[in-house]
Amino acid sequence: MARVVNLQRTNLVLLTIILLLLGFGLNILLASSAFIAEKEFNDAYFYIKRQGVYTLVGLIFMVFLSQVNYEVWQKVAWPL
Repeated sequence: MARVVNLQRTNLVLLTIILLLLGFGLNILLASSAFIAEKEFNDAYFYIKRQGVYTLVGLIFMVFLSQVNYEVWQKVAWPL
């Protein structure tokens, strides 16, 4: 029982770190590209909106693929 709780806590910590890094990356993208996007596309949020869509698609794939049993991935993995 304690191992399951510890594993759930580890997963929550990992998910939190991933979301924080995604948020930080999107913030950096906005700060660095807003001026250029405003000049080229008349929309300061052009790049952040596009990257936000890709981020959401990636998160959906992450959730979907995390539900697959790891033994399936072992069968399809290339040997090193």
